[in-house]
Amino acid sequence: MSARPLVLTLGVLAVTAASACGNPFAITPTTPTITDTLAVYGLTDAPPNGPTAVNTFGPTLVTTSATSHYDIVFDIRQDSAGNPQAYALPPKAVASFGTAGFVVDSTQAFDAIQFAPNVPYNDSTIVPLKAGTIVVVQALSAACSVQLVAAQQFIYSKIVIDSINYTPFNGFTNPAGNTIYFRIKVDPNCGFRSFKDGLPTF
Repeated sequence: MSARPLVLTLGVLAVTAASACGNPFAITPTTPTITDTLAVYGLTDAPPNGPTAVNTFGPTLVTTSATSHYDIVFDIRQDSAGNPQAYALPPKAVASFGTAGFVVDSTQAFDAIQFAPNVPYNDSTIVPLKAGTIVVVQALSAACSVQLVAAQQFIYSKIVIDSINYTPFNGFTNPAGNTIYFRIKVDPNCGFRSFKDGLPTF
């Protein structure tokens, strides 16, 4: 066989192999989106070991401690006018690390948000909360650390605040005080942004 036909043959084989393998960085979703209703205590006056944060992979309620992995922290404390105010805090605003950020969506209803936007997510700013506030969270997940593409190492979730109980916590007379109630929908598949029911397609 001459050199020219050999080169052409190898080229055809390379194209065929690439077509058969497809995108080597493509990932396949394995888990349907998850919906849950949860409640946390405000960090400032939380009872000992009371959950004050969420690890969105799960999702799981956790304490805001050095041994916990959390993606969003909740607090209730006085604002500049001395009134009680609820807040959402990214990890970097609480500790010296940051693996999650979020954006506030004030233009859509919670159920109408079908996917996490492809925009910068703020990992430093504290966001005031009220009933109806919606935040979309981008979190770097340990479960996705094996992904070679950086964008595929994140998971996305959306949260809407249902209600806030500003009355002080008391373990005997008011155990539901100082609490924030919310709904969350998580796409637990690495790099996928869809919030539609079932397995995501993007």
